[in-house]
Amino acid sequence: MISVAVILDSLEPAADRLLGLSPLLRLILTTAATGTKEFVVVTSAARFDTVAALKKDFRVKRLAARVHACLPGDFPRTPPTQTSRFWLLDGRMVVLPQQWHRLSQSESNKKMVVPAQSVPYAIVGLAISAWSELGAYLQKNGDQGMNPDLISHLCPRPESIETKAAGDSFVLLDSEEKTGLARRLLLASARKSTDGFIARHLNRPMSLAVTRLLINLPLRPVHLSLINLAVAILAAWFVGRAGYVNAFLGGLFFQLNSVLDGCDGENARLTFQGSDAGARFDEICDILSFVLFFINLPIGVYADSGDPLHLWAGLGALVSVGVFYVILARFVHRIGMQGSVVQIVMDIRQRGRRGTGLPGLIDRMAAWIAFIYRHDVFAFIFFVGLALGLRSQLLWTLLVLTMIESLYLQYYARRRLREARSGQELSAV
Repeated sequence: MISVAVILDSLEPAADRLLGLSPLLRLILTTAATGTKEFVVVTSAARFDTVAALKKDFRVKRLAARVHACLPGDFPRTPPTQTSRFWLLDGRMVVLPQQWHRLSQSESNKKMVVPAQSVPYAIVGLAISAWSELGAYLQKNGDQGMNPDLISHLCPRPESIETKAAGDSFVLLDSEEKTGLARRLLLASARKSTDGFIARHLNRPMSLAVTRLLINLPLRPVHLSLINLAVAILAAWFVGRAGYVNAFLGGLFFQLNSVLDGCDGENARLTFQGSDAGARFDEICDILSFVLFFINLPIGVYADSGDPLHLWAGLGALVSVGVFYVILARFVHRIGMQGSVVQIVMDIRQRGRRGTGLPGLIDRMAAWIAFIYRHDVFAFIFFVGLALGLRSQLLWTLLVLTMIESLYLQYYARRRLREARSGQELSAV
């Protein structure tokens, strides 16, 4: 693990801000997230105060990183902490977090050179013996960026250099074209691997477009969660009123709530503002969105029909959902592991593929029905159904499916716990 990085910051990037952060701050946060905690930023006199102020940023403090600003002639004679190697980085560099993490795990003792888009070097890993050579070079020539003369001075023997393939993971912001490329790559990196078909092809492209518009505003992820909760309240209010137009607007706002549900997480990942408290608050908002919609849907059907049986159907569906989550919480607690609906559905699908006979068939059917607990699929189906005027039919379908899924989860939990007690390996779900 390389614990020290030197960043050459005197050359101006093509963009002052990129998706809510300055390129320099993004580079520091991305690198700090992989374990590098000491940063010596070589900058110009005009930018010195701006760079020095980065050490006060709450995200830098949260990652326990320390930023030391200096002019080229004041480069420290010794690194701020003991280390055998250090990074030399171009301050205009944008690195995808996943690729930076893989690169930081390299244990090679060779000098490492990583190219960027059309640039032969943007990240260099050096032995600590090169620290004084770098200082002498900066003292004599100033900070001229990662130029060929500097690289040949620090890496005089080509046979001692290991070049790492970079692909599209490292982009140098030296033109407007590169800025656009970096923005697209960063937005793509904010996607989640657990996205289903609807989220991946419909919701996520729209939520990323919204995130790109809002990310430069002074809005934190919690503010986006509150805005989305307000949209959910509108959806519940409309779906609980009589008439086709109200039902349609309820479905439309519920689908919008599903799309915007991704924005707070995308903002948090792109601006390094994620936290456990924020994630829990987002979960609470999601639960409130579901509950409000579940409560008001049967009220709207009753307002149209005048039949109180629809109210009882809504109550039955709400109770079934509550039973489902109680069983889920008890199951996760008893196996002593973390779990979520998405993870358990993935486990059920894997068991269905491996399983044979009736148990395997039941697993496959349950995994298919479990879409009702995925916000993206549930909201999209209800939007289409309400647009087609099928509010009553959706209510009764919801009642049946929630009851079936709750019964299946009880069966699944008992079977998995029985396997654990019999000594079989319990995989993480």
